[in-house]
Amino acid sequence: QEEAKAAARDMFRLIFGISSTNTKEYREFCILIVNYIAPSSLARTSTIPEFASQFHHSRQVHDSTYSSTLFRRSSDGQIRRGPLLLAQQYHQALGEATWNSDRVADIDEDTIPSEMYHKALRRGLRQPSVLCNEHQMKACQLLDNYSNHTHAFVFRPPGTGKSFLWNGILLARFLRGSKRRKFIVLSPHSALLAQHVLQSKDFFTGTSLKVVSLTAVDLDNANTIGDFDLCYISIHAFALMSTT
Repeated sequence: QEEAKAAARDMFRLIFGISSTNTKEYREFCILIVNYIAPSSLARTSTIPEFASQFHHSRQVHDSTYSSTLFRRSSDGQIRRGPLLLAQQYHQALGEATWNSDRVADIDEDTIPSEMYHKALRRGLRQPSVLCNEHQMKACQLLDNYSNHTHAFVFRPPGTGKSFLWNGILLARFLRGSKRRKFIVLSPHSALLAQHVLQSKDFFTGTSLKVVSLTAVDLDNANTIGDFDLCYISIHAFALMSTT
């Protein structure tokens, strides 16, 4: 029996071209295939009890909450559910012209219109009437000018919107579809770093802008961070990085 199981595992790895030896992952592959062939939207042709018992979950769980529902995420972070994708395919089959709604950052420009910073603030805070403060606008225009290669210091008391300088610039460039640079922000202590990470992720809700963080305990796995738009680094981690 053990030899049969080993042979089945070897055949599965050969067919699917994977290196994993975890049989639970094999089951997840089969679940994905069955869910794609018989999704819950097909009602009576959804997961039959025999399949459900093999996957260790009931048909009701599969139909209501199972994670492998068909969807597509656009480049601006929006999720398009299966029924909408199916409707788009029907309309395309009937001759409706296709169009690409994904936002691509391909506008190469040194500066962007000032109104974009107001728009980014309204979008990030979800308040349609809010406007940038005077110091926020001046700082964004200075820091977001790609032809300006000078350094700058911003002296403002806590709670006056300094974090908008990087959050706002990134979101403004994203909304305009303009090429943007990456931001690295040094935080003086871990509590402030965690707070800034949560604020930025909330500010970027509904977009594909990626926020990551790096503390001293993360240095061993720093190469797994991958691509990012905004990276918060603790001052301790930065000191260790600069001395090694």
